[in-house]
Amino acid sequence: MDRLLIGERIRNLRENQGYKREEFADMAGISNTFLVDIENGSKGMSMYTLDRIANCLHVSTDYILRGEKKRDAIPVIHLLENCSEYEYAQLEKLMILFFQSMKGKERGEK
Repeated sequence: MDRLLIGERIRNLRENQGYKREEFADMAGISNTFLVDIENGSKGMSMYTLDRIANCLHVSTDYILRGEKKRDAIPVIHLLENCSEYEYAQLEKLMILFFQSMKGKERGEK
């Protein structure tokens, strides 16, 4: 893995989300100096630190390592975890109907 590209991704994500370096280092539980070294590509990090950074930035570790974006299901999971049993059952029915209708549209049906 190219440390410089990884560091650039982390810096870009951090800046795009409006975090100052010191603030973000504190959130991730690392020193400001270590964050500078990571962002400059002069030091690598443990998987544990990578995971903490990814969680703080709301992205997958794959995105930080490879630049591959995956769908983030966390917001949907939080919605499902916080609804009642009745709401959950209704949402499940709606999702089944929705995906069935979308499959027809993918085949060109109306």
